[in-house]
Amino acid sequence: MFRFNANASPVYVSSWARCDANSAIENGVFYHVIGVWDKEASEASIYINGERIATVDLPGYVVFPTVGSNWFGIGGDPSGATKASNAWRGDIAVARVYSTALSPERIVELFQESGTGVTGAEAETDVKSTGIYTINGIRVEKTTKGLYIINGKKVMVK
Repeated sequence: MFRFNANASPVYVSSWARCDANSAIENGVFYHVIGVWDKEASEASIYINGERIATVDLPGYVVFPTVGSNWFGIGGDPSGATKASNAWRGDIAVARVYSTALSPERIVELFQESGTGVTGAEAETDVKSTGIYTINGIRVEKTTKGLYIINGKKVMVK
């Protein structure tokens, strides 16, 4: 399940609003997910592949959940000054943050521009689990700093 958690309150008291997209998540499928908190409309919404899935009332101002959590998380909830909880278990390809609420029309445009027409990929030939590849799948002879796939495993080279 995808969830957009937004924390806002008219009296600066933690008041989580959870927008849940209860549809099943399939492995190997790219999803375009957008969470929007619209202060002017007093609501939070979650969109999947350009379609609004859920909306909840959420008036007020941004509230951080605990003392020291003066940040927000993508793929996890702030839990103190340096930790996240409830982490997403999967890959996040692109993350963006906007200073204003996106309109439903702009969300559809972003989805259409994202190239998400591909829902999965299968190799036509046997995939080799040996060698060094960039995260984009380009085979290389040696590494520099960065994220690689080495012998079929993700490796961060420092």
